[in-house]
Amino acid sequence: INAEFFFFFFFSFVLFVEIMASSLLWDKLTSEDVSQLSKLDGCGVKAYLIDLFARSPPSWLVADGAMHADSKNAILLDFFYHTLRFAQETGFDAEKTSTFFSLMYWTHTESMAACLTDQLSYETFRRLLARHAVHRPPFSEAVFTVADVQAINRYAVDTYYRNYKLYLYTFTPRRTASVTTYLASACVAPPPAPRPLQEALPEELWLSGRHAHVDEAPDHDRHDTTQVLKSRPLKCVPAAAAAAEGVQVGSSAAQVVVEDGLKAQLQQIKSQVERLTSERLEELESKLYTLEAKLLDSEKTPPKKGKRK
Repeated sequence: INAEFFFFFFFSFVLFVEIMASSLLWDKLTSEDVSQLSKLDGCGVKAYLIDLFARSPPSWLVADGAMHADSKNAILLDFFYHTLRFAQETGFDAEKTSTFFSLMYWTHTESMAACLTDQLSYETFRRLLARHAVHRPPFSEAVFTVADVQAINRYAVDTYYRNYKLYLYTFTPRRTASVTTYLASACVAPPPAPRPLQEALPEELWLSGRHAHVDEAPDHDRHDTTQVLKSRPLKCVPAAAAAAEGVQVGSSAAQVVVEDGLKAQLQQIKSQVERLTSERLEELESKLYTLEAKLLDSEKTPPKKGKRK
């Protein structure tokens, strides 16, 4: 039992140390640094921060070899200076000043490193602030009061996040999108042009599957075949025999087939009209015969004489 209790206590202590290591208290500024900074003015604060950054490698400032390093470092120094000035005007003690300075530093660092949007960056800021506003050891510690949290949140929104897009533009690498366009005609093969109607195939030949062989033939072969068929005398070749013998019927043969079909349709329409006309005439004759019979009956019947009183 003693061994189990020892191991439980040991692992709990390790977990407590790891969680408390994420605390921002005395992370970037020690109590001595806060005491020295409170005695300096604007230029003195920036000079002290430059010396502090040089004493804690790697430096928090942008390297001299980077593009626009001087301008970026000047922006960072102004950012840290106004952070310390707000802490001093709000009346923060050394613990709150150190924690608030580290909170703003890590919010800016994580946001610029991951190119976060303003919404995601604000969520990171709120998470770090809540970790130091609630007394729940070892997960969080109450460094700030409720009034301090409201003042810090208002300051961050009115200053840092109001100019967040400018910070994002300055401290993140510029991204260039290369767009290449292609013409649709260069990527997709155009569909083959349809054959003219004068080269159409008879229905029987098309249904027999010969059209697949004709479509696969090159254009020049098709042109040559058409010329040969045009040069030959026209013969009435049945469609079934043409399909069996593999004869390709040209434009003249197709025209003959079309004319025969039109003649058959006209003959059918003519016969239907004649049939309807004869039926209509018979119906009219029957009605006339009925009327004539009624008229004759009425003439033969003598009129009735009435009785006199």
